[in-house]
Amino acid sequence: MNNLPLIKSKFGRAKFLFFLTFLTCALTIQVLAQGLNLDNSFNAGVSDAPPNVYISTTQPDGKILVGGNFHLANGSRKSFLVRLNSDGTLDTSFNAGGSGPNLSVYDIIVLADGKLLIGGSFTAYNGKAKNGLARLNSDGSLDLTFNTDGAGTTGTVQTVALQADGKILISGSLSAYNGTAKFSVIRVNSDGTLDITLPCVQLRNQLTVLTEVLCCRFAYSEILQLCGLISSERCGFDNATSL
Repeated sequence: MNNLPLIKSKFGRAKFLFFLTFLTCALTIQVLAQGLNLDNSFNAGVSDAPPNVYISTTQPDGKILVGGNFHLANGSRKSFLVRLNSDGTLDTSFNAGGSGPNLSVYDIIVLADGKLLIGGSFTAYNGKAKNGLARLNSDGSLDLTFNTDGAGTTGTVQTVALQADGKILISGSLSAYNGTAKFSVIRVNSDGTLDITLPCVQLRNQLTVLTEVLCCRFAYSEILQLCGLISSERCGFDNATSL
């Protein structure tokens, strides 16, 4: 019984500390909210089930490119890729009259000349066969000079990166490009053809040219030949082994 006042005292301090913590959090949220007010003047929105946006990027003129898995943008029937004006309204001049990509867009690169590179799971753009990677003119129409006779990727392009020399790196769930077996990370020339000078790559934290030992463990003898360093006989096997 003698410990009862002590228990009450501790319980009272606990309630006071809880109240003080709650008050501090509430004040912090209020201060942050004042500095992060929603911009109601920006009229953007995509919808459908599910309305997934995977990439958005801004052009030098302030317009916004949005890619993902959606079928409506600001109430208009637009699927997978749209361009918005700087205020968030739909830019109806972008790919006007075109159907665009037939499946999801995961990455968008704005090129210096205003053209666009898009990567994704699509197999067509404006009704023309284009697998995984496409270049668009600045108005959103398909650039027919890019990879003119190639089949494109087998698999989904999830990231696109541009090198300083204009060559293009793509990565994703890939197993071929233009009919040639290539896996995960592929380099493409600026015209969309396959760059065969990147024979052995390994995706860790960065792109790395494989050593002779790793080349010997790579999955295809064609890659070994392109390495220019080793042969399947030197590696000691006839058929390919996986990494």
